[in-house]
Amino acid sequence: MKKIKITRGEFLNLWNTLKKVGSEQRNIKGAYAIAKNITHLKSEYDEIVGTRVVVPEYIKYEKERIKIARSTAILDGQGKPIIENNSFIPKDFDVFGEMIIALKEGHKKAIEEQTKLDKEYQDFLNEEIDVEAYPIIFKYLPTTLDANTLVILMPIIDGDELIKDEVFGN
Repeated sequence: MKKIKITRGEFLNLWNTLKKVGSEQRNIKGAYAIAKNITHLKSEYDEIVGTRVVVPEYIKYEKERIKIARSTAILDGQGKPIIENNSFIPKDFDVFGEMIIALKEGHKKAIEEQTKLDKEYQDFLNEEIDVEAYPIIFKYLPTTLDANTLVILMPIIDGDELIKDEVFGN
């Protein structure tokens, strides 16, 4: 086992990356190491995501907000709302804005409470934790991984000294 110190947020990135790489892994040794990590780290993952709280009234607010955004959106040729950058595009920004302001007023307490809970959760995610993970030997990882994925996996990768001479000329 390899001990690593990471924030809970980094842990969630590691978890999601292990799940993604695990679904792409074709080498049995690499797949086994990833599967062992996923199984071993699941309880930590469940604990972290289980602490996220959403105020029920805030969920109602979000559903109503989406309903307003959808109903005031520009429609395409098939009558479906146009979405850009994960947002509906309003036909009339002034009307949309007035409706959203009224909605926010009606859910002011829930929005404030959720904002406070979200900040507390973000603080929780920024705290460092000690985690033990099974090392993954570099040569057993898929060769298609990009640099960003490797950065996330670095704390649990072993065996990179095998390629240092080739990559860095040492």
